[in-house]
Amino acid sequence: MASIGGARARRPLCVRATRTLALFLSAIAPTVACVDPRPQTSAGAPPPPPSGPSSAAQRPADAVAAAGGTWITAADLPGIIAASRALQIWQSGHRPPESALGQFEVRLGLLEAALDTRLVRAEVARRGLTPAPEAVEPLMQLARAGLPPDGTGRYREGDPVPFTGSAFSARYLIDEIAFREVAQDVLEASRLREALVAEITPETVRRAYEESRTRVTLDIVTVGRVPTPREMDEAVRLRQDELQAWYDAHPELFITPTRRATRRVLVTPTGQDPAALAAARTTAERLHALAAAGTPFDALPPTPGVRVTPARPLSRSQFGPVFDVALGALTPVVPHRDGFAFARADAETPGWTRAFTEATVQREVAAALLREFDELPQARAVADEAARLLSAGLAAEQVVATLRPKSVGIRLEAIRTPAFPRAANGVVPVVGLAPELFDAAFERTPSQPVTPVVVVRQTYCVARAIAFQAPTEADRAREGAAFEAAFRGREARHVLRDWLSRQRRAPAGARFLDRRRLATLTPAAWGARADGPEDPELPEPPASSGAPGSGAAPSPAPPP
Repeated sequence: MASIGGARARRPLCVRATRTLALFLSAIAPTVACVDPRPQTSAGAPPPPPSGPSSAAQRPADAVAAAGGTWITAADLPGIIAASRALQIWQSGHRPPESALGQFEVRLGLLEAALDTRLVRAEVARRGLTPAPEAVEPLMQLARAGLPPDGTGRYREGDPVPFTGSAFSARYLIDEIAFREVAQDVLEASRLREALVAEITPETVRRAYEESRTRVTLDIVTVGRVPTPREMDEAVRLRQDELQAWYDAHPELFITPTRRATRRVLVTPTGQDPAALAAARTTAERLHALAAAGTPFDALPPTPGVRVTPARPLSRSQFGPVFDVALGALTPVVPHRDGFAFARADAETPGWTRAFTEATVQREVAAALLREFDELPQARAVADEAARLLSAGLAAEQVVATLRPKSVGIRLEAIRTPAFPRAANGVVPVVGLAPELFDAAFERTPSQPVTPVVVVRQTYCVARAIAFQAPTEADRAREGAAFEAAFRGREARHVLRDWLSRQRRAPAGARFLDRRRLATLTPAAWGARADGPEDPELPEPPASSGAPGSGAAPSPAPPP
């Protein structure tokens, strides 16, 4: 360990700074999803003192972030971007568009990923998993051959290695010495992932096997939780104060908002990678310029991925930007769930509020109040009778046929589920997410097969377990090894992400991000390059002959 640390210490600072972003960077844009949603410290507020060798008293003058006992300064940012750019080229074979760095949230996501990388690096060192320099060489050879680190390409000794020296720097936009740090982060993330998967205990695997192989099939009767007209009338007559209080507490249910008749131009990207997002935004801006110059929406040039909607009434909550401009004016291009959009509104319909004094409003409030406090005696009596009939051995369809003639106004339904496992996490087929019904179902026994009546959203549900399945010792002996291998493989896909999430929530995982200062830094200060002819499309690596080589193919690291 000492010799490894010494070797790193002798490397130039600019090289060490690039060793940051080997995690969550198959593309730049998805890193935004890694941003910690908790409030971050702003400029002028004292950051939490990092644990480890750094402290608040040692805060560098140009510090912009801290985590895991180390600081990131403004001078480190170009190295962070260089490492992320090189990693994406390595993983995808495409250069990310530098224009993506014009978005503050993208830059912030890259910084968050850099902090995550430091957490991984510290944990790898703590566990004694830091790889020796020579362990990184197989990954470097993949990079020199133009092959990604995730195992989709295989290098054999004797295959072409077209990217060395200046060709390597031209492809990855950093030299091989700096790139080695990126490869080491990939390897360290892989080693930590393997260690976390190895820590999954046999008891955890056994429990997962039991839950996946323990199954139940249900016959369910659902009863609509709707008050009868008499129950609503009685509530209106006797509970005016409660109804008024409920009405006052839920004003949004009785307000029809102002709406504008809006036409939108929606541009859907071809993918979620930075290049596709940047291309979609460029298309939206081009069409916006044409519309601003007077081109009617229907006359905009047909373009793949572009949709012009007919005029439809939209409220502020549905599309807020159209309320921030005058009628007839265009909104700016804004992000939209389908990509990017801009709009124009040509008319407005004022909103209004339904008063509590209206008879229909009072009945609606009465129905909602009775449902909220589960004061539905007739519907509940029907559900209790359904439970009695299921216990008597009737099928759910027979129960519904028996109850329907004498339950006028009550919605009844019979459901037969397929067999579903305890591993389904509260989801009952056909019914959907229903934790109480789910738990009750797996508490049934052949001698007590009927669940209690439970509330599932706007229905009462009662079920009878009509089939039970549980693994036998013979099943475990036959399937155990294959299940464990598959289970550990599935866990490997997210075990590192889950570990990072736990670290961020831990008291020692507190982070400092000076958002105000970061927002003042230009993309150039982060190390953004210019998109242009000096960055032509990357050359394709030569195809491998596929002939067996004299050396063993290196084991590629899984994607971090």
